[in-house]
Amino acid sequence: MRVKLNKRARRFIQRTSHLPVYLQVAGFLERDLQQSGISNEKISLPSENELAAEFSVSRVTIRQALDELHNKGLIYREKGRGSYVRSQHIVGVTGFGSFTSEVGNAGAVPSSRFIDFLKVDSLPPGMKRHLRHTPDVSSAFYKLTRVRCIDNRAVAYEETYLPAEIYPGISKVDVESGSLYAAMRQLWGYEPAWADAAIEPAIADAAVAKHLGIKSGAPVVVAWRVTSSEYDDVLEYVRAIYCGEDFALTVRRHKIG
Repeated sequence: MRVKLNKRARRFIQRTSHLPVYLQVAGFLERDLQQSGISNEKISLPSENELAAEFSVSRVTIRQALDELHNKGLIYREKGRGSYVRSQHIVGVTGFGSFTSEVGNAGAVPSSRFIDFLKVDSLPPGMKRHLRHTPDVSSAFYKLTRVRCIDNRAVAYEETYLPAEIYPGISKVDVESGSLYAAMRQLWGYEPAWADAAIEPAIADAAVAKHLGIKSGAPVVVAWRVTSSEYDDVLEYVRAIYCGEDFALTVRRHKIG
């Protein structure tokens, strides 16, 4: 799917304006991006040659305009393929709080695909490397694996590790649908309050790529998170792998509201 160009606006490029031509081009393209709306499809921009012909400017000017849009976080690039619209719904997710709440507050529809629920004896190695609050000895955990979706589009592969000792009687039925944080409150009386996270770039392995609908080896963003209560009790450990093409996360200690 392509961005629809508003060709009538091209008549208003002012060569004698104090505003550089590339910024004028970037402004028109930004309006086109905003009018393209939100879609589950990947939305591309016309090629540099097509844009240069449309605006009657050089490719150098078009590259400067695209650089401006890229720096503002409105587009992303794929080498050898072109420029694409960055999903604004995805940008609104921090990776710290409740996925269900954050996506809903952004005006999109959150959902999850249940993958697996089983008991394991340890956390993934990266958890201890990146975050505090990890146990010094092996402990039992319930591992919940889900694919997180925004408007039916898969955006994250998520593994949640729940300390077995604080969730007595937990079962697949308790966690396979709805908000996990809501279940924590309703079933065990825990209130998620704080989250510490570490974020790093990575590439998708074959299994994760299949779940996210991307190519194996594609860029991804990995968010390691520990969520705790007001009393500093650890409620969950999370490894979330987000599609890297059009995703932005902010790193900070986050109060869960």
